[in-house]
Amino acid sequence: MGLKAKNIRMSVASWNDPPPVTEVLKLLNIKDYFEYPQIEWDRPKAEMIRTIVTHLKRDGVSIRSDEILFVDDSNDHLDAVQKADSQIRRAKAWSHPIHPEALLQATWLG
Repeated sequence: MGLKAKNIRMSVASWNDPPPVTEVLKLLNIKDYFEYPQIEWDRPKAEMIRTIVTHLKRDGVSIRSDEILFVDDSNDHLDAVQKADSQIRRAKAWSHPIHPEALLQATWLG
């Protein structure tokens, strides 16, 4: 069963140049897993997340802040998202090893 069938949606909120990021996602054959990616420089990550959520809601996806997991390698970005919406779950990239099956079984994913 695919992620969408389990109501798991993924996107990207990245401070990068869009063309190289999009190309890497294509090369890895994972571009289509990400909905409404937000890739640009200097826009607050919380705003990027709000934009993604707005698009998903327009598609009829019901999502609450406490159902969002934001993963980033920057403590500054993690803290800014926490400050903007304390209900969004956060994880530091490269420091929270977790088996993918554990994520799928997590109670907060419904």
